[in-house]
Amino acid sequence: MECLKFGLEDQNFDIRISGSNPNRAGELARAQIEAGCSGLISFGVAGAIDPSLNSGDLIVADQILTLEGGVLQTSNQWRSQFVKLAVGFENVFTGPMFGIDFILKKASQKKEIFSRTSALAVDMESHQIGRVANDNCVPFLVVRAILDSAIMDIPESAINIIDYNGKPKLLSILLKLIKRPEDFSKLFTLSRSHSLALASLQRASFIASLALRSK
Repeated sequence: MECLKFGLEDQNFDIRISGSNPNRAGELARAQIEAGCSGLISFGVAGAIDPSLNSGDLIVADQILTLEGGVLQTSNQWRSQFVKLAVGFENVFTGPMFGIDFILKKASQKKEIFSRTSALAVDMESHQIGRVANDNCVPFLVVRAILDSAIMDIPESAINIIDYNGKPKLLSILLKLIKRPEDFSKLFTLSRSHSLALASLQRASFIASLALRSK
């Protein structure tokens, strides 16, 4: 991932990419634990639920709330160290996130979840990784950059366009746009938001490498 270029990949981290696939995220996390990994990090993008958040804002979750009503705690030590090193960056927020196995495509869905949970953001991988971490009693950190705002609908042409390596399926995108040309402007807006999120993640990867190295 480009956002790791100057951060986590330069340290003793074993990086795995789930490609927006919650089941794969859990499988990879379990494999890492079996291989002797001493802690897990969920790192990537998320959708805002809190309407005050903007694309590119960073979320350092203190817990992950699940659809079943579960609560998965993140490492207080790792989280505190990250936030300490991130002082001076205005767009870093700490609070709960919501984990779910499918994309919340509509702003109305995000609004409903926010009213029920007051979570800051939602993603499809952190709850799966968190379950593995909590089950195996290893520390767990979640750092996510906001991609889509709470009021943004995700166009149909943006669904299932990321492969297992986290890369866009360009042919799939082109074919979807041929069928739904009205999605072009929405995809362009989402692409700009994605650039903001990646810029924040690049900065976050460097902070995370320092935070975990000094734990």
